[in-house]
Amino acid sequence: MLEMYVQGVSTRKVTKVVEELCGTSASKSFISSLTNQLDEVVHAFLNRPLERKYPFIFSDVLYIKVREDQRVVSKAFHVILGVNDLGELELLNFWI
Repeated sequence: MLEMYVQGVSTRKVTKVVEELCGTSASKSFISSLTNQLDEVVHAFLNRPLERKYPFIFSDVLYIKVREDQRVVSKAFHVILGVNDLGELELLNFWI
């Protein structure tokens, strides 16, 4: 359900898909509460302290289509990646 919401599917359509796939109903308020939980997880991720050293940091932009004011527009999705001191690639931040 959260993946559908992230992809821009309306809560009404998410409710219909859940009913068709699972044979049970999910209210719009239930879907909204799930999306609020997702917002909390994303907020916590974006505001976490960075505790490692990142000798290399990369920044890139991906243009995506989003729904805004009842129309679809192109927005820049910024991504910041870091290579930590162990050589592992980590997602450090993102925003639209």
